[in-house]
Amino acid sequence: MKISCEVTQDLLPLYVDGICSEHSKRLVEEHLLECEKCRKAIDDAHSVPDMIIQPGKQKKDNIVTSGLKKVRRRWALSIIAVLMIVPVCLLGVMGYNQISGNGISFTNIDDIIRSHRFVEALASGDGEKAASYLDLSEAYDEIQGLLASPVENFSPQLVEVVIGNEAWVAEASFADRYLNDANESVQTWSYLVYNGVYGAMIPETAWKEIITRDPDAYQKNPDGTETVSGNDYIRLETDWGVFMVDVHSLNELTADDIPRYVYFEQILLLPLNVYQGLSAEIESIASKSQ
Repeated sequence: MKISCEVTQDLLPLYVDGICSEHSKRLVEEHLLECEKCRKAIDDAHSVPDMIIQPGKQKKDNIVTSGLKKVRRRWALSIIAVLMIVPVCLLGVMGYNQISGNGISFTNIDDIIRSHRFVEALASGDGEKAASYLDLSEAYDEIQGLLASPVENFSPQLVEVVIGNEAWVAEASFADRYLNDANESVQTWSYLVYNGVYGAMIPETAWKEIITRDPDAYQKNPDGTETVSGNDYIRLETDWGVFMVDVHSLNELTADDIPRYVYFEQILLLPLNVYQGLSAEIESIASKSQ
């Protein structure tokens, strides 16, 4: 059986490598005896470099190339993983801050950026640009609401009470807490003095009776003040009589101070006739304060 040149040349690589069957080998050799062209082809095949006619080395090179590709792929995946971890951690921190109310969170990013831009504008001396970063709408609405609302009367709320047989005026909450409808004179004044209730104008007659009942609790001080049970009192002379008043750390008090002390709720209990005599001055202070 004879084979053509085309078939012979197809079999030459297998023949040269010695891996073709015996039958194919005999056919190739029979053809080579008669065909000079194919003999020349087999001589050329013997002169081809090993890297072309040795498929084993090509396979080894492919393995190395594939390994390098795998290494590059692993590095790329590692870098991508790191780049993904950073934003995930940042989101976690912002989520924690959102719950705790501290640091940068989802709801205050805009405020933080606006604050930085505001400070930068101030530092550059651009006040107009700095003002553009401030939201004054709420403050403006609040101010407009205050201007539109009627002026409130902040004067102390005073009520009339009776202590003994005399009419007095007391600040409303003071009356509710310390006074009642049947205020006995000595009992009321003693309670106020020995319990350190400040702001009452205590009549001198009641004062003398109080310090006489418990002289050990009384002390006369070099600065003119008098102390009962650790509470200091100032002697106050007025056109309506003499009173003892506990007004905390003041060292002196005159009748001219009474309207101001009544308005600012430092004198909370005073005789009705004293209040009537000074009501015009109290109202004047109230109108000026508003």
